[in-house]
Amino acid sequence: MFLRTKKVRGYEYVYLVRSEYRSGKVKQKVIKYLGKANLPEKDNGLLFKDFIAEDFSEYIKRVTYKDFVADVSRWLVNRYSFDERKIYKLNEGYFCNFTIKKLMSFDPSKHEDPEREFAKTYLNAGFPRDEKDIFIALFLKLK
Repeated sequence: MFLRTKKVRGYEYVYLVRSEYRSGKVKQKVIKYLGKANLPEKDNGLLFKDFIAEDFSEYIKRVTYKDFVADVSRWLVNRYSFDERKIYKLNEGYFCNFTIKKLMSFDPSKHEDPEREFAKTYLNAGFPRDEKDIFIALFLKLK
């Protein structure tokens, strides 16, 4: 399953979609409508290290994987002044409850190539690509 956007009258809408094979052709079946894609209105430039207000290496040792994902989510909500109930097109993905829950419940044992799948899930959740420390620390917390 993946997220797909449709543009209707100039607005983008996000859907959860699954690929199905019918008569030898691949068709996309909409599973669920997730909502209208919004763009972030402002960026206050708050860094994650400033948000957690402690040494990053100490923070990583102390926190669990799920708490880490939750803290990064709260940081993004704070940084961009998001309404948590909406969907936002952010970085290379969509920041919404669905993608955050998918990232929180990621299980590397269920994938043939867990590194690649984790990277896709991370980026699909709208998490920042340029914050390599966060990405690496999250991935290492999984193991």
